[in-house]
Amino acid sequence: MFVSGDAGLYRSTNNGANWTTTEGPVGTAAITISGTNIYVGNYLGVYMSSNNGDNWSSTSMTTNTTCLASSGSNVFAGTLGNGIYVTKDNGNTWLLKDEGMGVQYFNTLMVYNNYLYAGTQFSSVWKRSIQEMIGIRQISEVIPRNYLLHQNYPNPFNPVTKIRYEVPKAGIINLSVYDILGRKIVTLVNENQSAGVYESDFNASSLAGGIYFYRLTAEGYGETKKMIVIK
Repeated sequence: MFVSGDAGLYRSTNNGANWTTTEGPVGTAAITISGTNIYVGNYLGVYMSSNNGDNWSSTSMTTNTTCLASSGSNVFAGTLGNGIYVTKDNGNTWLLKDEGMGVQYFNTLMVYNNYLYAGTQFSSVWKRSIQEMIGIRQISEVIPRNYLLHQNYPNPFNPVTKIRYEVPKAGIINLSVYDILGRKIVTLVNENQSAGVYESDFNASSLAGGIYFYRLTAEGYGETKKMIVIK
């Protein structure tokens, strides 16, 4: 269990009977967990720990962060005056995702039933589809006969491409991008999806030009394809 506060971050391993301080950032206003990573936000931005709070590192988010929420590998950050951001790569890159709101000051974020709910300071509560925010769209509800990973298009590309895939039955779907050495660059999808045809956007603006691979995995299935980033 973790509790954030002005003096830092507190951790309990016995259901709150005892608490110890970690070396986390001070003045934390928000906390969320995604997989084995813990994220906290304060007036300097967002920090992450991958070892249960023993050590912390700053992410590329340096805006005053007042609230956090997560859905699978996607982490959302609400800021004080700069809108809502999402990261899909452990905080390396953050994308602004508050189109159509006209609101920039946020107090609370919550994920429920595939929607992100945002409580604002002055403009009530807003909601938006998680899949829409992270660039994943179900483009057909027709049930495919088999799993299928399509070639990305356009290819080569700079900096955005689309990846289409087909899911014949509900289950955990993972779509990730790797560099030429096999190191994972970003996870685009890691969640339970129903049967259908999906399309995911991939933005390579932070990557160098070259050859990359994307891999789709599900229960008993795995397929990899090559794509080329041109700069």
